[in-house]
Amino acid sequence: MGWAHSIIRHCTRRAQIIDRRQKQIENILRKEIDGIIRRELSDPDIGFFTITYVDISPDLKHARIGLSAMGSEEEKGRTFDRLNQSTGYIQHKLAGKLVIRYTPRIEFVYDERKEFRIEELLAELKRERDGKEGEGAD
Repeated sequence: MGWAHSIIRHCTRRAQIIDRRQKQIENILRKEIDGIIRRELSDPDIGFFTITYVDISPDLKHARIGLSAMGSEEEKGRTFDRLNQSTGYIQHKLAGKLVIRYTPRIEFVYDERKEFRIEELLAELKRERDGKEGEGAD
């Protein structure tokens, strides 16, 4: 039982280390990709966006980047299309910034979850503000 317990503990520890490394790389990717898009892409069709999540595969070769965009449906579509068209450029710039064996192949995924919550909160704040202004006018 002693050696089996030791192996299980070693494997669990190794999995924790790998998971922590994945999370660190996901955080770095989020920061670097956001910086590349905001500072190095000068495309007026890229509107206001937020990177909502980064999921990297266990082998660190593929990354899904969740995006939320603000604006009309047309503006959101243009932003997402332009970012997808810029994937090669973003990956190239990312390769120069990362110190890992492989630069992950990135894929942008449209994520509406966070966007709806933000728009819902903004509408609620507007209703509250309008309600207070209406009370003060009497």
